[in-house]
Amino acid sequence: MMHTIVQVLPTDDYKVYLYFAHGEIKLYYATEILEHGVFRVLKDKKIFAESCTVLKNTLAWDING
Repeated sequence: MMHTIVQVLPTDDYKVYLYFAHGEIKLYYATEILEHGVFRVLKDKKIFAESCTVLKNTLAWDING
């Protein structure tokens, strides 16, 4: 079962607070993905923070705006 994410809050150190519809809050460490393929662009902290969003009820980075 997939839980619905309703809000994300990125931090300055490549972590993201995930807020779920059922009230739970989790901290996601994104550093592991930064070395792989399309995620490399997220090493730029400004892009990481400004493009972090919720798409289709899950964490995503909308790097195309």
